[in-house]
This record gives sequence, structure tokens and C-alpha cells, in this order.
Amino acid sequence: MQMKASLHKLQGFLICAFAFLIILKAYLAIILLIVLFAVVIIGNYKIIIPNLIKSNIHLIFVLYYIWHVLGMLWSTNTEYGFKDLETKLSFIVFPLIFSVVAVTPSLRRQGLLSYVSGCIIICVYLLYQSYLVYQINRDPQVFLYAGLSRFIHPTYLSIYLNTALLILFSLLKKNFERRTDFIIIPGIIFLVFVIMMLSSRMAIITNLISCIIFLILMKSNFKLKRWFFYVSLFLITIVAAFFITNKYYNRLEQVEHAVQHLEESRPESYSEYNSASSRPELWKEAIEVIMHHPIVGAGTGDIKDELFSEYKVHNFQYALVRNLNPHNQFLHTAVGLGLIGLILLLLCISSQLHFSFVNKDWLYFCFLIIISLNALTESNIEVQSGILLFNFFSMFFYSSIKTRLHQ
Repeated sequence: MQMKASLHKLQGFLICAFAFLIILKAYLAIILLIVLFAVVIIGNYKIIIPNLIKSNIHLIFVLYYIWHVLGMLWSTNTEYGFKDLETKLSFIVFPLIFSVVAVTPSLRRQGLLSYVSGCIIICVYLLYQSYLVYQINRDPQVFLYAGLSRFIHPTYLSIYLNTALLILFSLLKKNFERRTDFIIIPGIIFLVFVIMMLSSRMAIITNLISCIIFLILMKSNFKLKRWFFYVSLFLITIVAAFFITNKYYNRLEQVEHAVQHLEESRPESYSEYNSASSRPELWKEAIEVIMHHPIVGAGTGDIKDELFSEYKVHNFQYALVRNLNPHNQFLHTAVGLGLIGLILLLLCISSQLHFSFVNKDWLYFCFLIIISLNALTESNIEVQSGILLFNFFSMFFYSSIKTRLHQ
């Protein structure tokens, strides 16, 4: 009995440590994940598979990964394919872990606070690094976009911080508490400013949408005056941050350029493209590849090979030189895994949206909105930083609801 209690404590510690390190040191977080998986297997090897089979959402994640494995059967680029399988292994690992680990209210709170702490620390560190560079070149753009986010793509860092922002909103109390509010409110303002400084267009839009939806869903938790104060605070902060950052780095000009040329023929010059105007072309190319392999896709290992072949056919040099993927998760999945893979991905997300909505876990629900909206302009579940975030919080939130329902 004492051994079992010790294992539970160790599991909780490892989950919180993983949440803390996921944004700070991904490789250390992965090591902790391996240790956590080993601890869970040792203590629950008899029940882990039966528990997994009982959960539809866990099974969908596992099936999505298995379809990647089967996609190797019609792949010729096995090197890329096996690397992709390694990167996405957490689609199986997290369902196995959280099929037996109960996320109690206490563990949920500790895990969320650990995650937010990691996000705050990385923001302070990045701002400090930008300050050191600014002391040399006096260029304010070192505080914006890639100048600020040197170690992780600005879009992915924005997704992490957007999630942390929602967590801080969820920690606000129904009644005013001076100590709590004086910690959380500055944290909210700080994260909003950093997200705006990262200047990721879709991430900013997603941040606005997800936070407004979350605050609307949480309205009944607060008195009207307090709720109005939180909404006003958020909107004033995001508008102020937008105008301040946009003064030094206006990435909306790229969108204007893309809209102006939307109905024109494909530009022939490499220099005519930017990250906004290239996306519609990338989506068109992806759809062309999908039409060649509509049901099962090009194969787990042949996604980029097929895309690059299509780029060459249309002399899409911008995508070739920059080694670009479709920049849309749904199209990316359909290219490699066909309609079957796309359906499984949609089920991974939609089943959770339904489950979280029915159980009124608005933090869980809005986290999935963040992932889904960003998936429209990024292949955000193809790289390790996006995969770990999606799989961890999907299973973490799902397990917390299941634990609450069984209590």
C-alpha cells in the first residue's frame, strides 16, 4: 500500500515537472516522459491495456498513430517516415499513461501552475536576451517576432502562451481576492503583451477569439461588474499592445499584399512571395497531391517528396527553397494519410470538443479551439513542440474530467 502511494506521488511530481519543462527544455521533458511512462507501466501493467480499450478518445489517438505506422507500407522514403513515427510516438504514450493516472483536482491545479510558471520564466529569459542584443544594435525589432523567439518558432510559442493565458483566467476567483488578483492580473497583462510582441498573425487572432469565448463561457462564474472588468482589461490590453508593437513591426502589410494578389495568376518571382501570400499557393499544391492519393495518402514517409515534386511541376521556387510543408494541419494529414487519416485527426479533435463541452470544462474546450484555429495556417501537430503540447493537455484535461466523474 505504501509502495502504491509512493508511485502515485512520483507520477504526480513527474507530470508537474513535465508541464514545467515542456516549454523550457523539450529534451528534458521527453526524458521525464520516458521515466513517467516506465513508472506507470511498472505500477499498472495489468490494467493499462484494459483501461485504454474502455476509452473511445484514447483509442482514437492510438488509431491515428497506428495509421501512420501502416502508412509506411506504401512509403518509399523510410528514413523520413521512421523519423515522423518517432516524433509522434506520444500519440500512444500519453493515452497509455493517462488511461491509468487519475488527474485529481489538486494534481490538475499543480500541473497548470507548473506549466504557467515555465511559460513566464521563458518569456522573462527571452526578453532579457533581446535586451542584451538591443544594448548592442539599438534596434527595437529584436523584441519582436523571431528577434524575441530565437529558440522556438513565434507561432508555436504564441500557442503555448495563449494556453497559459487561458489558465490564468481560469484561476481568477468568483469574489475579489486581493492577493490572488494582484498576482494573476499582472500575469495576464504580461502574457498578452508578449503574445503581441511575437507578432504571429493567426496566433493573435486565435488569442482574441479563444479568450473572448472563454470569458463568455465563464460569465456565470463572476458577478457582472467583475466579469465586465476582466473583459475590458483584456480588450484594452490587447488593443494597446497591438498598436505599440505594430508601430515597430507591421506584419499585416503581408496580408494586404496577399489579398491584393489573391485573384491574380501565380507570381513568377521568388521575391513576390511572403509568408502570407505563399499560403494559398501551398494549399493549392497540397490539394493537387491529395487528388493523386485521396483515400490512403502518399504515405507517412513520402509527404514532403510528393509535395516537392508538385512544387517543381509548377516551378514554385519559394516553397522549394524554404522547404515548406502545406502550412495547414488538415491538408498536411490528408497529403500523407489520405481521407482515412484526416477523419481520424478530425475525430481526435471533435470527440474532445464534444466531451469537454458536455462536461463544461471550458479551459479544455478553449484549448482545443486554440489548436484547431492555428491548424488552419500551420501544420502544428507535425513538430515535437506542437505534438507534445496537444497530446499532453488533451490527455491531461480528459483524465481530469474522467476522474471527477468517477469520484
